[in-house]
Amino acid sequence: FEKALYSFDYDTARYGYQNYIDVDSFVDYFIINEVTQNTDAGLYSTYFYKDVSGKLKMCVWDFNNCCDNYIEDQTPMAGFFMQNRPWYFVLCKDEAFMEKVITRYHQLRKGILSEEAVESYIAGVQSYLGPAIERNFEKWGYSFLPEKDLLYEDERKIGSYEAAVEQYETRLVRRMRWMDEHIEDLRSYSHESINKKFNH
Repeated sequence: FEKALYSFDYDTARYGYQNYIDVDSFVDYFIINEVTQNTDAGLYSTYFYKDVSGKLKMCVWDFNNCCDNYIEDQTPMAGFFMQNRPWYFVLCKDEAFMEKVITRYHQLRKGILSEEAVESYIAGVQSYLGPAIERNFEKWGYSFLPEKDLLYEDERKIGSYEAAVEQYETRLVRRMRWMDEHIEDLRSYSHESINKKFNH
């Protein structure tokens, strides 16, 4: 796959990367990590799998630093980052791949990523967990209390479970509204150089 991806023929039908990966899986991975701003994606905790006789597929994994939850720095609302990740650096140069990302994003925003669906899902999860939330803190300690705080003084902290849920939901909604306005800008990353050696 990497030999095909980093070759000059990466986007050709005969030799290209699409012969080795499930492209739709890579598209969805791009979108879910951009929506949540999971900046670990593609660098840390990045996993994939391959069915017998199948193509390589991406897994979504490890979202502890998403939705502006990084303890050291605030995550800016604006900007994309997946186009700078290994593999995606080249994938995003393929206009066909980028068009799939844009089309799929618009499709998901009308369904599972609509604001109504996201808010309903978060409320549903809270309702499902019910008293398990408090049992968790009874067993493991209320991590928001100052005496349970293991972070350094200058690190960012959330004060309560309710505040954490609100931050998560608010960030998702705001981020998707920003992406609604800028998703078409992703096309700028797929403008190739006439000289292919400058595309890698």
